[in-house]
Amino acid sequence: MDENIKHTPKKWKKIIFIVFGSILLLIIVIIDLYVFGFFKNQNSPEDQQKALEQKINTLKTILGDGTNYYLGTSTPKIVIVEFADFACPFCQKSYTTVRELSIKYKDRVKIIYRDYPIHENSIDLSLATRCAGEQGKFWPMHDKLFLLADKLAPADLPEMAYNVGVDKIKYDNCVSTKKYLPKIEKDFNDGKTLKIAGTPTWFINGYRVEGEIPLKTFEEIISKF
Repeated sequence: MDENIKHTPKKWKKIIFIVFGSILLLIIVIIDLYVFGFFKNQNSPEDQQKALEQKINTLKTILGDGTNYYLGTSTPKIVIVEFADFACPFCQKSYTTVRELSIKYKDRVKIIYRDYPIHENSIDLSLATRCAGEQGKFWPMHDKLFLLADKLAPADLPEMAYNVGVDKIKYDNCVSTKKYLPKIEKDFNDGKTLKIAGTPTWFINGYRVEGEIPLKTFEEIISKF
């Protein structure tokens, strides 16, 4: 038998194997190049810069314009921003926790209150508290509103403010002109930008946590920073 004819099938198998292997190698190289190019583009300086700018803008939105009332230190290691509503029952349950945190971690934590009025009469409550804050009585009014929230009507707000020690004429003028409505709207619009769905919503060093948080959980979170 002719030796060439005898070994022809083996040669064809070898050729097919080489061709198939070459095609497979080419496919792998193309995939590698695509994946490498994808990740290279994802991590390009431009993308990194955009991601950094987006993060900075988000933090600015969380913190606001710097005029919101806060408890704790002005040089904190941990910044807690609360978007809350004075008519919110879950916020009402959280207000004592805020006070306890501000005392226990007064040298480490800054707790910023921001308005997110989504309930009936919420804007009236926010205006009353801000107008009391104009006279250095924001936190006493804050606490009193949450303490008496279940029994409160808008008509009770002036008397409550007078009881915490505000000047009647200045307070009444502040409320009647809705002096701080733009500030409340600023908080609310920032909350919408952050896609806040309900209150309270917290940002702890920029990390979002939603709903009522027990004191113990707060302490565990703070211990991680």
